[in-house]
Amino acid sequence: MEEHTVVSSKGQVVIPKALREAFGWEHGTRLTVAVDESGIVLRTAPTKKARVEAIAKGLQSLSGMLGQAQNSPAITDDDIATIVRARALARNSVRGIVKAKGRP
Repeated sequence: MEEHTVVSSKGQVVIPKALREAFGWEHGTRLTVAVDESGIVLRTAPTKKARVEAIAKGLQSLSGMLGQAQNSPAITDDDIATIVRARALARNSVRGIVKAKGRP
């Protein structure tokens, strides 16, 4: 499916109704805007609950691997905060690279 739209003077783009309906995007739906080799890509953004669940699942998996060794320490709140900060730093670094290449 292909539709056409224009960028407004405020930089806004109206997503055609047929596409919004096809993807189930309603007023207030949060989207992730990314750049790949073909151009700009819109995806439904994961909800906060989904992100927290994904992080928790990853930490449980990591905890399981670490917990296999006898007397291994449990993952602390500080460990979790460090992981979250590292992910944010990595995400911001990628954004900086994209901007440095002259892409918005």
